[in-house]
Amino acid sequence: MEPVGLLTVLAAFSSVWSEAVERLSLTLRDACGHLEITGLREIGRGLDARVYRGESASLGPVAIRVPHARWLNDGIETQLDTRLQLRQDFDLSRHLRAHGLPVPEVFFLHTSGPGPDFTIAEYVEGDDSELSDDEFGRLIRAIHEVPAPPFGLVCMESRDDADEVLAERISDRLKNLAAVTELGVEFPDIRGVLAADRGDGLPRLPRRLLHMDLRPENILVRAGRPVAILDWSNALIGDPALDLARAAEYGSLTPAALVAYGHPGSMSPLTVLSLRQAVYRLDTAVMLSHVFLDGAPDQAKARHYIERTKSLCGMLAGG
Repeated sequence: MEPVGLLTVLAAFSSVWSEAVERLSLTLRDACGHLEITGLREIGRGLDARVYRGESASLGPVAIRVPHARWLNDGIETQLDTRLQLRQDFDLSRHLRAHGLPVPEVFFLHTSGPGPDFTIAEYVEGDDSELSDDEFGRLIRAIHEVPAPPFGLVCMESRDDADEVLAERISDRLKNLAAVTELGVEFPDIRGVLAADRGDGLPRLPRRLLHMDLRPENILVRAGRPVAILDWSNALIGDPALDLARAAEYGSLTPAALVAYGHPGSMSPLTVLSLRQAVYRLDTAVMLSHVFLDGAPDQAKARHYIERTKSLCGMLAGG
């Protein structure tokens, strides 16, 4: 890009950023002026929201989460109301803190009026230390031992059974993916595979709180210990092996972490997949295919997860 063109783009970006901060500042003043929040600066940006740091006269440093838009509509989600996500994050944070899990304290929820929606939470800072595999395994176990919250979760879509959620969303995401790239594979009957796995006489699957996005970006670490788990927007109630499978598909679940976690229930060994495990892995692979095609474009990762999606579809359709 020519220097003049680059300067034009940077100027436009700066203008948009300044307008967003100004709108947020005005809404903060009108909705919670008593907190006297100043010095806003963006410290993070994800697929669904951006996060600002501010300084409150009464609370000290705070983190303010602001969705990009009221409604999400892409290959992963269709007409998802981000207000429901914000409220879930707020309510779930309080539930988790009450049960001793390391999550930031939440102070304020704003989901009305003409300005941007947001939550205000305690600002927690990590250092450059890494979470060991043992600590990661114990952290996942601690999450799964927290009682299910006494309210519905957005991703459960008013259902009681995570298998129904998986069957519908995997099918929808496969169709959306096939519309933008050549898959050339038969789509498996996800509902049928999961129903067969839960045949008569088999033990009922456990129902636990699942985070479903346990990446390094969502775990703040200090001196090698987890100090805050962030972003519960993907949370489900279901089989703990589903959460473990997602971490494994991310590449973050090692044998050492699995040992530290303890008995994994229906979690198969990392190198051998049951049909249920293949469904759990497919749920992540097709999601990441969309992410790296569109949400956070990366051609190499998109190709990897599209091929992974095709491989798992072939395994399940042939199983």
